[in-house]
Amino acid sequence: NNDTVIVHSDPEEIPDNTIGMHLTSIPFGDHYEYSDNYNDFGHNDGNEEFFKQMEFLTPELYRTLKPGRIAAIHVKDRPRYSHQTDVQFFTIEPFSDATVRHFTKQKVKDQITLWEGLTAEDGISEKLKSKRLQELKSEYENRFHFIGRITITTDVVRENNQTYRLGWGEQRKDASKMGVGIPEYILLFRKPPSHTKNAYADDPVTKKIDEYLLSMWQLDAHSYWRSSG
Repeated sequence: NNDTVIVHSDPEEIPDNTIGMHLTSIPFGDHYEYSDNYNDFGHNDGNEEFFKQMEFLTPELYRTLKPGRIAAIHVKDRPRYSHQTDVQFFTIEPFSDATVRHFTKQKVKDQITLWEGLTAEDGISEKLKSKRLQELKSEYENRFHFIGRITITTDVVRENNQTYRLGWGEQRKDASKMGVGIPEYILLFRKPPSHTKNAYADDPVTKKIDEYLLSMWQLDAHSYWRSSG
């Protein structure tokens, strides 16, 4: 219908601070390639290139979200089969952790730490160091903050029927090589409120006590969700 980045990068299409919540399932790196178009987020060579593509979108998600509101991102860690590794056995690539690093701008924080440790002995002048740190810290200010991870269980029998990696027979032969089923996650990121007087959003999400029951809160607050499969 239209490219997501094009839509979100147009202030006339989506003005600043107007979206109540971002809820989306991003492509899992290069797991699915929908087309050979370079605008296709699945058309990339690995996670590093995927998150380079996300750099065109995530700042716009931040810009358009109301201060204090949530970006909820659905992800799943990536299975890596023996032919994809150099160790000849099945491993898990923590794609969810890489997603957290991306939304919280961990790479920028790492650069700040690196530049803070540089001295004249490294060939870096104080003027250049100060200028670069100012740029990095300015970029680091506009970042999402990680506030929660919801785990969604999936059917391990169904997963094994698709992957053949968790078989009962193999478990009996050598349990040391066996992992577990891969759950899905919803990662919760928050854009800071525009004020510092309290933690409330600029436009709070309020609930009436006679409509929002304690039992409903117990479900919402739990970090573990069961699914139908």
